[in-house]
Amino acid sequence: GWNDPDRMLLRDVKALTLHYDRYTTSRRLDPIPQLKCVGGTAGCDSYTPKVIQCQNKGWDGYDVQWECCTDLDIAYKFGKTVVSCEGYESSEDQYVLRGSCGLEYNLDYTELGLQKLKESGKQHGFCSFSDYYYK
Repeated sequence: GWNDPDRMLLRDVKALTLHYDRYTTSRRLDPIPQLKCVGGTAGCDSYTPKVIQCQNKGWDGYDVQWECCTDLDIAYKFGKTVVSCEGYESSEDQYVLRGSCGLEYNLDYTELGLQKLKESGKQHGFCSFSDYYYK
């Protein structure tokens, strides 16, 4: 297993390209959606990014620091984002399974989005559900 091409050191991964209609690869766990909205002030039904790219911005000695970007309408922005990947041998393994990473994110309104919402007079339910995968 040490020379397995599907076994990668997470901090060596430069970028992740994640798609809303695809699932992660898996070895030890069930596949999960590559992209999953889990809440935010805009809620999960207001906008669905089709592709999100996350860039590795460095290693803090404990975790990779990811910056995730996509083309969002100016009314929306990302709130909290959490990248999770399946550890190759265990949940504590610094090596991960290729293709196993997914992103959970909150979708929030920008100031402009809040202004548009107020002007439209529409009521909007706020979603507070958050469920993080411990892999």
